[in-house]
Amino acid sequence: MLIIESAAREVVKNWEKGDLAAAVRELSNVLTRIDEDRINHAGAIAIARAQVNDELEIDDEPLIAASENGAWVSAWIWVPSEEGAEINEPRHITIHEPQAHKPCVVETPDLQWLVLPDEGENNLTNWAGSGGTGDGDTSELIAKVNTDPALGFGHSNWRLPTIDELKSIFGHENAPKAGIFWSSSQEKGDEFYAACFNFQDGRETSEYCNNSYTARLVRSFE
Repeated sequence: MLIIESAAREVVKNWEKGDLAAAVRELSNVLTRIDEDRINHAGAIAIARAQVNDELEIDDEPLIAASENGAWVSAWIWVPSEEGAEINEPRHITIHEPQAHKPCVVETPDLQWLVLPDEGENNLTNWAGSGGTGDGDTSELIAKVNTDPALGFGHSNWRLPTIDELKSIFGHENAPKAGIFWSSSQEKGDEFYAACFNFQDGRETSEYCNNSYTARLVRSFE
């Protein structure tokens, strides 16, 4: 659904610019890829349908997000409203329930956050361009996520959060519970240090770019 929404927004954007034909062609390409995914992963869809119950339903033509070891099949999950609760009350919600060894997306007000597998354990990285000893650097991570639809959940605008964005989610239910996380904010006057946020104690820190810490990428709602 996210990739269709993105394509639809491009149609509107290009229509406003007077280039509707290009946007419609891109939308057509997206729909073609969706149809091909359903054909290529018919077995996964059949397995998913076997899980249907009173609280989980799957459309006749679900969306598919292929990954290295399988495929995600879109489904509808029934969530009953709490008695007396306001239906439109703003809440922090989880789009994809975090699971070990699988990426997921969680939301806080105004932002979506990409939680990579085994966050804080096996996905440590250096700050962009530091040439350190970690598993690549943050610029390589961003490029990888934004070019892999399965890893980026159909989006290509993931980025490092600013230090203020990291601070803003401290204590939220979908925020990290511990660990030091990179921000996009480099220390003024010192190219070798970048601002980080420690979710263990809620402190902003200045860390050497060659060090290995965690990166949780973010994107704004479109």
